[in-house]
Amino acid sequence: MQYQNAKIFQKLTLRQKISIGVSLLFAVILLFFFAFTIIFVALGIGAIVFISRLLFGGNKTRQPNSPPPGRPRIYRHDTAKDDDVIDV
Repeated sequence: MQYQNAKIFQKLTLRQKISIGVSLLFAVILLFFFAFTIIFVALGIGAIVFISRLLFGGNKTRQPNSPPPGRPRIYRHDTAKDDDVIDV
């Protein structure tokens, strides 16, 4: 066969195997480091936002007659006013 002398079919030496293993281990450690760094930064920012809303967000005052947010207003027809009639 003519492919027996190709470099990809040669056996790896022990030094090459160790080099590949160390490289892969280093790459995996870097990936975990960056992933956990991003997770911890996100958790820290989330904790800061949560605490700031807990401490400073509770001071909002609503008007007594305003409906709660997210609910539609109920139309109240005032019977005392009769200004919606058009005189012809």
